[in-house]
Amino acid sequence: MEWEPGLTYEPERLFAMLIAYLDDSQAPDGSPIYVIAGYVATATQWDQFERAWAAFLALERVECWSMRKFAQQKPPFDRGEGWRDWVIREAIKIINGHTLFGAYAAVASDEYRSILSAEDRRSLGGHEYPLCYQLCLMDLLAKVGRERKEPPLAGC
Repeated sequence: MEWEPGLTYEPERLFAMLIAYLDDSQAPDGSPIYVIAGYVATATQWDQFERAWAAFLALERVECWSMRKFAQQKPPFDRGEGWRDWVIREAIKIINGHTLFGAYAAVASDEYRSILSAEDRRSLGGHEYPLCYQLCLMDLLAKVGRERKEPPLAGC
């Protein structure tokens, strides 16, 4: 790929990364809820976030963060309420300290099936995640204009 003339790398421009945590989250009634979440940060912030998050997980002997396992107090999140209170505060502190804002969407499977026709579901790939992804992007785009910490890009 060839770099466009006049474009420069600026580490403090916005950088968006959407990460889908596709675990088997469950609603209270047992039906699946599909969630996609992401954060917006500058490239510098994201680099700092990745380092801080990796160090935090290693220090706490957590291979991979799972909010489902955390909420259900399953290993490695079964170490007592005091530790759980502390670890969630630390996780939130790292996220808030290294990102500009988050975007997310959730789709309950039972609502998805009751609201959308079979044809509409097929047009969305037949699964909840494409709709969830679209909703997450809509949330991100709605927030970009009003919550960024730098002025909008010029000339766009």
